[in-house]
Amino acid sequence: MTASGRATIPLVGSLDAKGALNSKFVMARDFVTKILSIQLPGKMQALQTERDFYTDHGIAHVERVVRRLGDLNGLLTEQLTEHECFLLLVAAYCHDLGMFLGRLEGEDPSQTRALHHERSAKIVSDLARKKQIDLDQFELPIVEMIVKAHRILDLNGSSLQDEQRIAGDRIKTRLLASLLRIADACDIDHSRTPEAVFNFFESIIPPLSKERWNRHRIVADVQFDTARASPGRWTG
Repeated sequence: MTASGRATIPLVGSLDAKGALNSKFVMARDFVTKILSIQLPGKMQALQTERDFYTDHGIAHVERVVRRLGDLNGLLTEQLTEHECFLLLVAAYCHDLGMFLGRLEGEDPSQTRALHHERSAKIVSDLARKKQIDLDQFELPIVEMIVKAHRILDLNGSSLQDEQRIAGDRIKTRLLASLLRIADACDIDHSRTPEAVFNFFESIIPPLSKERWNRHRIVADVQFDTARASPGRWTG
């Protein structure tokens, strides 16, 4: 349940278990899960570079983002269609791939953060071209746009389209991008910085990284409360 008492609507549960969209989602989910499992040591969900120690950007982070997307979907007056859920789920699983793939040797960690949304979108395109995920010519650009937008602070100032149509389905592109942006930004509680991982690596975590970890560690939980929200503003 959300803080407002309205039921969470899991996005995966919105897909027809025997339908084509669910099969395509499972293909993308399993492939991305395999990539992230290879990139991160022993499912510890921490990525260490020579000058930074990132908070969780692995599969646990992705799954929390997906759960928050379900919370947000439950708050919508007009809930997402199956096709919209599919596109948003694929984007959610792929949105941080650029944190791991495409990094240049010796690259400053701030550069990795600054470019990872664009790199992630490029990776989605490459995976679709190689048939490792199944997105058609109309779905691919939408997923790319949602992935790119997850790091844009002001979507109103972006070139993101309000909506598009795919085979008769209305796709509210800007809304999907906004939901991923919110869900990702709200993954800020202690679960993103596991205590055991922090204690194990504390002596080698750089000071700036340690500040970010400590900010997450003091947050017990994040929920969405419609009673405290106003048009154009979400609180969490």
